[in-house]
Amino acid sequence: MNVIQPMPARGRRGYASRGRIALSNTQRVTNLFPKHQADLAKPSTSSGPASSAANTKTPRRNWGPNKENCVSTSSYLSSVSRRSVRLANNARSSLGTSSNADSSVVIALTAGRGDAKNEVGLAAIDLRYPYLILCQISDCQTYVNTLTKIHVFDPIEILMPETMCQRRGCSSKLYRLMKEKFNALKITPILRMHFSESAGMERVRTLCAREYSTVELIVKQKYYALAAAAALLKYVEYAQHMVYAPKSVRIEFQGSPNTTMIDIESARSLELVVSQSKHSAVSLLGTMDRCLTSMGRRLLRVSILQPPCDERSIVDRQSCVAELVDNRSLCASLQPVVQRLFGTDRLLTLASTPLNTNDMQNAERNLNYALLLKSSLDIVPELEAVLATGTHAFFVKMRKNLENSEFKVMKDKIMTLIHADARFVKGSTSSSMQRCFAIKAGINELLDIARQVYCELINDMKSLVEVSAVKHKLPLSLEYNVNLGYHMHVVVPRGLDIAISDLSAEFIQVRKNRRSFTMTTTALLTLNKQCRKACEEIYVMSNTLLTHLLEDIRQHIGCLFQLSADVAELDLVLSLAQISCNPEYVRPSFGMKLELRDSLHPIMELFNTDLPVPNDVDATSAYNFHLVTGPNMSGKSTYLKQIVLLQIMAQIGSYVPASKATFRVADRILCRICSRDDAELNASAYVLEMKEAQYILHSVTPRSLVVLDELCRHTTVEEGSAIAWSICEKLLLTSAFTFAATHFLHLTELSNKYHNVTIHCFETKMAESNGSDQLHLIYTHKLNNGTAPTDHYGIALAEVSSLPKCVTSKAREYASRRSADVQVWTIYEYLSQSH
Repeated sequence: MNVIQPMPARGRRGYASRGRIALSNTQRVTNLFPKHQADLAKPSTSSGPASSAANTKTPRRNWGPNKENCVSTSSYLSSVSRRSVRLANNARSSLGTSSNADSSVVIALTAGRGDAKNEVGLAAIDLRYPYLILCQISDCQTYVNTLTKIHVFDPIEILMPETMCQRRGCSSKLYRLMKEKFNALKITPILRMHFSESAGMERVRTLCAREYSTVELIVKQKYYALAAAAALLKYVEYAQHMVYAPKSVRIEFQGSPNTTMIDIESARSLELVVSQSKHSAVSLLGTMDRCLTSMGRRLLRVSILQPPCDERSIVDRQSCVAELVDNRSLCASLQPVVQRLFGTDRLLTLASTPLNTNDMQNAERNLNYALLLKSSLDIVPELEAVLATGTHAFFVKMRKNLENSEFKVMKDKIMTLIHADARFVKGSTSSSMQRCFAIKAGINELLDIARQVYCELINDMKSLVEVSAVKHKLPLSLEYNVNLGYHMHVVVPRGLDIAISDLSAEFIQVRKNRRSFTMTTTALLTLNKQCRKACEEIYVMSNTLLTHLLEDIRQHIGCLFQLSADVAELDLVLSLAQISCNPEYVRPSFGMKLELRDSLHPIMELFNTDLPVPNDVDATSAYNFHLVTGPNMSGKSTYLKQIVLLQIMAQIGSYVPASKATFRVADRILCRICSRDDAELNASAYVLEMKEAQYILHSVTPRSLVVLDELCRHTTVEEGSAIAWSICEKLLLTSAFTFAATHFLHLTELSNKYHNVTIHCFETKMAESNGSDQLHLIYTHKLNNGTAPTDHYGIALAEVSSLPKCVTSKAREYASRRSADVQVWTIYEYLSQSH
């Protein structure tokens, strides 16, 4: 494949690289950054065609000891973390061997100064796919929208202007907040000169695919987003050694006008993507993930973190899910077809060309791409036929997209060179064989001879193994894997104990794994090397024929972007339909109230052996503030999380576990659930609690859903209940639906003062233990209206935990005395006010 050279730098010395086609990496960087010519001319310490970025010695500018290094224009090659280099290498590896499921997104970010300091420009690109996302956010002082957007992208590295990063003890507020929220994330300082909006606009015009060219009209006034794009694309070229072909990148401008805002702390405390124990399976994403492709899984993750809040789009996706739930045959027919389209997003890699791969790597990459493209194009008519039975507008629109003539054009061009039976398969042996025989016979005589030699070598190895099996009376077979190549494999029969020392000295490189042995011989090792060399020759000759074909196909790549997006949405809808088929689930409706009957916690409902206790949820504009009381372990926190998780499920188009469900679409979900001390920030749990409360009061909207769990419990009872009262009073004066759990029974007096406050309690019974007069608690986990009787549940729980009886008896005595004092004081206050 022809390597596309980077655009020459603009400026006084930009003319130095004009007209040059075949330049080394060092020459390209020198021409673009002439002031570092002396440093870049030094020979690298590593050798070989693909020198690692980590081994390339380039100058760095230090701001002082223990400070982050600022990456200069010539030091892009050394600015990549080990993890990002590994991910980039995986992204550039052959399609058949790359299975890395980690994120490979890199973000460039910049912000305005002066009056525009809260204007943030952001550009994000996945190193594995040519998909560039631009954002420009008018944020508040806390940068909550920017931080949430970063959390959704889940990047491996963030690029920022060095003037915003830590420099001589001074850094921007956005930088400090990012270090606080994402302390494990690598933030790389870049010289501000690379954040150029004019260069960004030029890159957008050059790279944007024709199907998405209207984005130019949207972003031409988004100066900060364009500046971030310029720095990001230059980083991809000179740090990741990847360039994109002209008119081959999908560029999209993303705002967030129709999505529900869920801040980072709320997402973490609700366990949306990963649980508190760091297990991704025990989370809302893990519970709902029935996706068959990686792109569908990414779309599900984004939908959970930013659910749509446009009722029309929610109902539209929900009706599509409903059709699949009702039409089980359509759902069953679509699933295997979508599963075979798992590599649709990988097809987009044709738009990028790695600069530091050798001929062998490039040949394997192109062969994998051609086979994957052919396999996907073979499935397109089959998918179109299956969708013909669907009546929803999405199915009709997808069928129309599949009728694009570009698919047939690409298929016809591929069939001129690729064998009709060739296809993309998994498994090292099968994929290697498919690559070797991908090109039709009779096109190149030398290629046919090389393949004949390859087949003869394999036959020789098979014969050698058969002879060894007879000679040593062992059930030997010829096997292949990437690490060992062709080798002998034997499974020892049960009851027969064989050690490595019992084998003949003819066998070398013997490895034992339980009841099986892998080994080789000197003769087999020689044939294996010859076979590997023959295979490489076949790859290189095949790639010579493929290069022009892939260059010709590149101009038709636009339809593959739409195919990838359609398959991701279809995969998501199929996943939601599979969940919604549960008989305990119901299709929710939307209105101006929140009404759930017999609702269940979606994660507990799937992972618990016993079905959780169902509870009702009610909230209207007349009764929008709900106070929940009850002892520890009665289910208050679980109930609060359940409300929010069901709200998110409904807004992404899923059915919910309940007998009846009506939701009011929320534009913000604000939670304060988990509490912790933060030693790194030198902040106590109470200070963090107050910061979160301040954010909630500042951010609440009339359509917000607010959840508060035991507010102000980290200070004295008197002060905590007073502050909690004031915060609740502020929230209940809004139209937001608020659910607050508390142990401060004094807060229940709010219902006497405000008509929109409703009090609930979790029923807990006290009973005597068998054979003793000690009391123990029976948790029903059932929510009732009203206030629970004050029977000192905390002391009863302490008695169960085996505290000395003398301690708990004294505690009951003090608690009873204090309760009596409170009642007397309440009566006194009432009489004083009446007079």
